Amino acid sequence: MLHFIFNPIAGHGISQKKFKELEELLKKRGIEYTVSCSEYPGHSHALTQQAVKDGREIIVAAGGDGTVREVAHELVGKGVTMGIFPCGTGNDLARALNIPQDTIEALDVLLNGEAREIDAAKANDDLYFNVAGFGFDVDVLINTERFKKRFKGLTAYVLGLFSALFGLKLSRVRITSPEETFECSALLVAACNGTHFGGGMNVAPKADTSDGLLDICVISDVTRLTVISVLSKFIKGRHLALPMVKYFKTTQISVESERPLQLQLDGEVIGSTPVTFKVLPKALLIKTGKTP
Repeated sequence: MLHFIFNPIAGHGISQKKFKELEELLKKRGIEYTVSCSEYPGHSHALTQQAVKDGREIIVAAGGDGTVREVAHELVGKGVTMGIFPCGTGNDLARALNIPQDTIEALDVLLNGEAREIDAAKANDDLYFNVAGFGFDVDVLINTERFKKRFKGLTAYVLGLFSALFGLKLSRVRITSPEETFECSALLVAACNGTHFGGGMNVAPKADTSDGLLDICVISDVTRLTVISVLSKFIKGRHLALPMVKYFKTTQISVESERPLQLQLDGEVIGSTPVTFKVLPKALLIKTGKTP
């Protein structure tokens, strides 16, 4: 039986409309299910813990990336199958797992999709499942929050992106992986398990959530004149060959910066540098869609 952890405020109203569609479909097909509703930030942690204690077979995060992170956090290492019904603003981990946005197709994944083990990751002691990083993306995230009340999906993120351009700044950082150490003036550093962030920006087009590796994307040494052309390619995942982009796979990186820089983990601002990003192989069992 499916058990949904539903966030009714995800996506600024999108989630309620989509979940209503889902419930109508479930009832029409005679599919049994149960629901717990998140009532405040962080509530999904406790709801998921209770669902595990109750022996729920498939626990589905119905909301955005924040809800997904909270539910997944409590299922790491538990051996309980997780599902995602994407009905938030970004739905970025769902993209990486080939889970459709369409209600009928997303339900099909929950019912018939393959349950497979995917990796998780840590930024210092904090778990994440999609993308974490710092720099320009955090500036975009903070600016985007101002636009989410009026715009949905990628539009809000793009507006946040261009707002951040006005305060463009680079940060001197030292990055150490098991393979190398280097320094640069970074615009953005992203440690990726999934492929997209920011509501559809393809930061790590080569990422595989099950390969036991993080995809690291570092953009450095750009100016206001060059950054727009870089970002236009970055949004579509066509940035890897650019000279100001360093992209590689590894199990972990440690980053030091001249001043503390705020981190984002799956779209939430949490912690600051110095930071170690580390992959946790095969940490989560989750229903996934078919590979295109």
